[in-house]
Amino acid sequence: MNCEHYLVSNTNIEAYGLTITGQVRQANEDSCGFATVPNGELFVVCDGMGGHVGGATASRIAVEQIIQHFKAQRYPNIYQALHDALCRANIQIIGAANAEPSLKGMGTTACIMLFDGNDAYIAHVGDSRIYLFEGQKNRLFRITKDHSYVQSLVDMGQLDDREAEHHPRKNVIMKALGTKEELKPEVYMSPVQPAKGDMFLICSDGLSGMVDDDGIEAILSTDQSIEQKVLDLVTNANVPGKGLDNITAQVIKVVESPYPFSNHPDHNPNWRKEACSTPTHNEKNNPTPQQVAPPKKKKTKLLLAILIPAVILMLLIGGGVAAYFIWWHGKEKIEEPIQTKQEAEEGVNLQDAKNEMEENTDQEMKAETESESNAKDADGKNENKTIDVELI
Repeated sequence: MNCEHYLVSNTNIEAYGLTITGQVRQANEDSCGFATVPNGELFVVCDGMGGHVGGATASRIAVEQIIQHFKAQRYPNIYQALHDALCRANIQIIGAANAEPSLKGMGTTACIMLFDGNDAYIAHVGDSRIYLFEGQKNRLFRITKDHSYVQSLVDMGQLDDREAEHHPRKNVIMKALGTKEELKPEVYMSPVQPAKGDMFLICSDGLSGMVDDDGIEAILSTDQSIEQKVLDLVTNANVPGKGLDNITAQVIKVVESPYPFSNHPDHNPNWRKEACSTPTHNEKNNPTPQQVAPPKKKKTKLLLAILIPAVILMLLIGGGVAAYFIWWHGKEKIEEPIQTKQEAEEGVNLQDAKNEMEENTDQEMKAETESESNAKDADGKNENKTIDVELI
């Protein structure tokens, strides 16, 4: 259904939506819608452009076509269904503009969130946003990133996040439904898994451009009902001096969830990420076991898991080295006397061999002397014999 305001409540979620014209615009070019579809609960916010007639027509067509697409059947591939729903709306808007010259140039942003069971599937085109407020931490996160000119400058490092909030071309968007036939919507390829107490905010830039993230976080942190939270958000965006655009907000609160912690994208600007990394006053003074105890236990267990094997290994190595040295020195003390004894025995044997060699030498010398004498006698006889032969 389309909405100026509505309230939804079931076993898993509660939701409230509101859209108003604001202080300046002649007509409301925003549209929002909610429907129960075969896949679950569907929420849509669109911010039209192209004049008060064209903008209102484009956003209305987009909401109607997206809801019709999801009412047609239950889709097994939700990611493809989100893509096709946005492309369908895009073609219908282009067709309406071609059929009516006065609507030429119209277009719209679009944010879709589909609850299927306990999971939330999201897709978007343009600079309308989806936020997630973590109930356990009272922290706000942007879970979509704007398709805008200034965001592209931030991504390229040419502009600071703070400067982007006040840039003169802040409202120039890079993607929209109805501007060209070829559309590449951004479909997040994993579902958001919210914890109990979390809240989603889907809004046009008429809200996010007038109330900064800190202001949104402060309002969602209160104990008010979701209806009052939406009224407070819209009222703060529409105070005198603000209300420069149409304002639309949907808040969806998770009443029941099987997930103990929130799992979601984080596209917060850097200054918000730094702020969210600092514990709140309550977290500092009342740390819960989940916040403090598990990290310490994990670190202690990890440290013990590293140190104990290391100490055991060092003891084993040290004991092995000590045992080796004891064995080695003991071996030297045992073998040293044996070596000395062997050397002594070898010394005795050598002396005996020496004495034996000396005795053999004397005998050999005597034998040689006797041999030489006999040889001389023999030579004499041989010489005579030779002469005797020669004379003959």
